[in-house]
Amino acid sequence: DNLKYLRDKEYIIAKFCGELGDPLVHPEIEKLITTAEKVFDKVEVFTNGGVRNTTWIRNALRKHRKLRFVFGIDGLTDEINNLYRVNVNTKKALANMITSTQYNQRLFTRWDFTVFSHNHHQVKEVIDLARMNRIELVVRFNGRDYNRIDDKNRKQVKKLLDDHHVGYYECLE
Repeated sequence: DNLKYLRDKEYIIAKFCGELGDPLVHPEIEKLITTAEKVFDKVEVFTNGGVRNTTWIRNALRKHRKLRFVFGIDGLTDEINNLYRVNVNTKKALANMITSTQYNQRLFTRWDFTVFSHNHHQVKEVIDLARMNRIELVVRFNGRDYNRIDDKNRKQVKKLLDDHHVGYYECLE
C-alpha cells in the first residue's frame, strides 16, 4: 500500500499552494517543480483542479517523478463547487483529479474536501468517487462563518466519515 509506505518514511516536501490563487496559473510552474525536485524528496502542488487539462496533468506526472497533486474540490457540480471555488469548471477539475490517479502510481492523489452547509449532502458521493478512483480523501469542516454547517448536520457527516474510515479535521476560526 503506497499510502502506508509514504507515511512510514520521513520526507522533506516542497508544497506549492496559494491562498488567493492557484499555483498552476504561474507561468513558470514547471520550472519551479523541476527546481524543487532537485532539492526535495517530494513535490506537492495544491490546486482547485480547473486551471490545466488532463493532457497537462498526465505529462507533468510523467516528467516529474516526485510530483503529486492535492485537489481542493468542494462539490460535484458547478452549482455547488462554485459557491466557494468561484469560476472553476468542476467537470474539468474532477477529470484532472481522476487523471492524476491514473498516471501517478508512485505516489497518490489527495482530495481535500471542505464541508460547508451547501455541500454536506454530497459527502457520501464524494467518499464513493474517491474510493472508486483510489484517491486519498481528507475532509475538513469549514470553521469560518461563511456557510458553516450546523451542529446536527456536522454530527451526521462525522458519523458518515467515521463509518467509512475517512480522516477529517475541523478548522477553528
